[in-house]
Amino acid sequence: MSRIATFAASNTLLGHMGRVQSRLHDQQVQVSTEKVARAYSGVAADAGRLVGLETTRAAIGRSIDNNAIMQTRLEATDVAVEAMGDTMRDFRAVLLDLAANQPLDEAHVTAVQDWAFRSLKDMESYLNTEVNGRFLFAGGCATTPPADLALTTVADFQAHFDGESIVYPPTRAAHVGVRASLSPTATSGLTISGGDTITAGTPGAFANVVVGATVRLSGSGLGNDGDYTVVLTNGSDQITISGTLFAGPASFAVANSLGNGAEPSATLAVGNWYAGDTHGQSHQVDESRSLELALDGIDPAFEKAIRAMGLIAQGGYGTAGGLEQNLERVDWAIALLDSALNRASGAPEPFGAELDGSIESVRMDLGFNLTVLDEANERHRTLAASLDNQVAEIENIDPLEALTRLLDDGRALEASYQVVARIRQFSLMNYL
Repeated sequence: MSRIATFAASNTLLGHMGRVQSRLHDQQVQVSTEKVARAYSGVAADAGRLVGLETTRAAIGRSIDNNAIMQTRLEATDVAVEAMGDTMRDFRAVLLDLAANQPLDEAHVTAVQDWAFRSLKDMESYLNTEVNGRFLFAGGCATTPPADLALTTVADFQAHFDGESIVYPPTRAAHVGVRASLSPTATSGLTISGGDTITAGTPGAFANVVVGATVRLSGSGLGNDGDYTVVLTNGSDQITISGTLFAGPASFAVANSLGNGAEPSATLAVGNWYAGDTHGQSHQVDESRSLELALDGIDPAFEKAIRAMGLIAQGGYGTAGGLEQNLERVDWAIALLDSALNRASGAPEPFGAELDGSIESVRMDLGFNLTVLDEANERHRTLAASLDNQVAEIENIDPLEALTRLLDDGRALEASYQVVARIRQFSLMNYL
């Protein structure tokens, strides 16, 4: 045995070099990832604080994302509302021109009624605005298109609402107040009398049917199937479909005729064009604040305008229900449009007191909600940046310091290998 270095000494040196090599590897990982450690155990002293900061940051990130989604919906809603306002203003301008240029010829009346129907279809389209599979004006029925006028041409519309036997519903209650289908089970059968009176066998069966509503009779054994306008109700079990329809200060002459007798199998349905509901939605802006979103397709701003357009579009030229025979409808429609467009229009209310609601008010509410979301997200982003900085102070390395340690340990390891190699070359033979 001529070597100077012993087995124990070599193991000790190799152990020291192994620790330096391990430290060098850790520092290489730190420099390449710019992180102190790859697990919480590497920052054990600050692990609890780090988890709390990351949890809070993740919650803020979710709030920012949710608010951004809601902001997109509100912006799309605002665009649709603005477009509906433009449609209303354009149609009102047409009516004002019509009121100032009389007497009217067929071409002029036809053009105005065509415009009214196109405006109705435009309103239908805007109310069916969809964003990411959600209909914005359907209330709680977010997957259901809220508006369906069913009729595709002005001729179809006038064939249905002829302005004489079927009058376009003149009041909000008649227009969108109720949807129901009363089967023979619910009514205990119907009886027709006087050629215009329908009586249910069950008291209270017609309690929700209002004057001015359009009802549909089907399953008649007497040939009475069809649509009719209700001109009178006793509020319980009897309605009348012929005579004078009183709607506030306004009135309509309505003419219908039915075959008298029992209708044991007939169904009476009351419907309207709105298929959504009036359930509002709530959006949580942050932990302490929420927005209540109650806008739907039958908001007074939209409903009054649609009613005004329907009143003008009904009834073909040259018939008793035609527009040129009922010019008071022009003034009624202008008043409804004024009320639908402006918060304080001061316009007369031809069908009695109307619900408050206008495009101006709707857009103000939308603007307020958008501002709340924008300010909340700005606060969230500021807080998120602060949390990111605090997390970075715990997780991230100082690049200059890490590189310095890496180079020092690299030189130390290199020197260690050189020393070991040199020691292993020593031999007692050199000293004998």
